[in-house]
Amino acid sequence: MGALAYDVLTRPKGTWSNAPIHLVVSPSLTAILGVLIIRNFSYGYVSILLAVGSAVAVLRVLRSPIVPSISAALLPVVFEERSWWYPLAVFASGAILAVLSAGWKRLPLASLCALNLARQHSDVRNSVEHYEPGNLWLIALATFLAASVFLVKLTGSRLLLFPPLAVIAFELLSKPRTCPWAGRSWVVPLACFLTATGGLCAYKVWGVSAFTATICMAWGFAVLYSLKVHLPPAMAVALIPLVIKHPTMSFPVSVGIGTVLLVMCHWCYLRLLTDNRELLPSDSGGSASKFLSPRD
Repeated sequence: MGALAYDVLTRPKGTWSNAPIHLVVSPSLTAILGVLIIRNFSYGYVSILLAVGSAVAVLRVLRSPIVPSISAALLPVVFEERSWWYPLAVFASGAILAVLSAGWKRLPLASLCALNLARQHSDVRNSVEHYEPGNLWLIALATFLAASVFLVKLTGSRLLLFPPLAVIAFELLSKPRTCPWAGRSWVVPLACFLTATGGLCAYKVWGVSAFTATICMAWGFAVLYSLKVHLPPAMAVALIPLVIKHPTMSFPVSVGIGTVLLVMCHWCYLRLLTDNRELLPSDSGGSASKFLSPRD
């Protein structure tokens, strides 16, 4: 919800803001799937792949642009949240956000915020545009998730695969060349580490409260504004210390390691795509460009 609120309120005419039904339905459905999965499977390769895979399937079937729904499915698995109050809370939060968005976009201040964001961030695009053709990116995503789970089992830190990381991975690997952060992927670990550190510090000073959540969101906004990047999942990272038990400095460190691993996976995937392009016959006319065209 931190990621959704940030994008919806700063981009009142953006893709997520213009899909109020999906804003409520998509994360609620994936939250239900996440609870079902953790009730039937322990944390591991199967549960993680099922959670992310089922969330991606929901997005495709519903044609939903609400990518943070992936995080809603993964959170119960990572934190072993088995209560049915969780999807109900997600539904209520989504409904409140949809109502707020409808009123917010009618205010003149909303247009000013959107104009300022457009000037500040040249990398903002709608999240449903320019997906990589084919399904190779699904293999890349599954490989990244499996590698992350391996590191989790090796180190014992589940926060190496924190829920918003799956959202960032989906965006980077499904749109490796056109994702808003693809050209500056190095900024992803920095932004996430800084928002995680700020969230941890806010928790240490003020504990769990609405005021702390407000400070975390304000800090996250300041980080993204300073780095000139529109990275909504980083806002969610700042709030994670409020939902885990006794967070320590190992949390931002784990966030940094997880995001660095993702950037490395992204670079390798880009290299693979480049090599495939070089292997295509040079006399194939327009077939190479057609194969790699995001429109197809």
